[in-house]
Amino acid sequence: KALVDMRDDSGRQVEVRGVLDAGIVTIVSKLGDSNTRVKDESAKALMILAENQSGGCSYVAGHVLKPPKQQNVYKNITARLEFTEQLMDKFEPTPTNNLGTDNIMPLALIGLNSSNADTRSAAVNITVRLHEVHGRRQVDPHLKSVSSEATKKILQERLGTGGGPSQAPPPAAAPAKPKPAAPAKKAAPAPGNKKASSPVRQQDPEQEPEDEGEKVQWYRKKADAGDADAQYNLAICYEEGKGVAKSEREAAKWFAKAAAQGDADAQFSLGVCYHEGKGVDKDDAKAIELWTKAADQGNQDAKFILGMGGDPEQ
Repeated sequence: KALVDMRDDSGRQVEVRGVLDAGIVTIVSKLGDSNTRVKDESAKALMILAENQSGGCSYVAGHVLKPPKQQNVYKNITARLEFTEQLMDKFEPTPTNNLGTDNIMPLALIGLNSSNADTRSAAVNITVRLHEVHGRRQVDPHLKSVSSEATKKILQERLGTGGGPSQAPPPAAAPAKPKPAAPAKKAAPAPGNKKASSPVRQQDPEQEPEDEGEKVQWYRKKADAGDADAQYNLAICYEEGKGVAKSEREAAKWFAKAAAQGDADAQFSLGVCYHEGKGVDKDDAKAIELWTKAADQGNQDAKFILGMGGDPEQ
């Protein structure tokens, strides 16, 4: 940490990339060390480097995802795949960060074709994660290189078709209420998907496409640019499995991004996620906080849940 934060007498950060280049290969190799402390400290050092402008996520991920010379040493592959998932938790899983499907799948395929069960499991986990984030069309072409029929079957079971029941509506009342509770009422329905533009596809690229898969990509582009409506819509797609594999974790992530911009519907939906522990750790206090923010903006579902009146049909 001291190295990446080195500064000159004027307070400007010193360029240390040359020094880092010489050391990062060794640090990455220690991710698979049999000594737990060495392994953990290596992961910690790499994460600090990824968070610092002297390195960055793309720089670290590029080294971590570079297949090791000794590919038969399963611990090296397993550790790199597991750390890559940590990077995906911390940073946007995009090609710019060297965390796109094409960046990760070469190493994942080595794991998927490994004879070691732990390595195959780590590879399956990250493949499923890529499927959740980027969709089947980006992942499936790589899976043609999987040689084991048993591994193929596991992937088919884990990836599924993105179906399943939709999210259940929130309960009639939160476990604790910041304001006097109204008499118990039937549960309010979860908010529907709000449209960023007309669903009719036209030649104008600013119009929303009809195809569910294309619609997800259209939302993602606008969501990445900070559009709160698109962030909310993308969360709904992940929540319901429309055009992309269903993922509670991704749904909660995008609800959170929209909620942070003050979107009342997203605040309400993220509150449901926290109340039910879907995609996030269960936290009723956080749920109430979010519902209160949404209610203060006039969200009828949030008002209904908190016993403040409100008409969930509006």
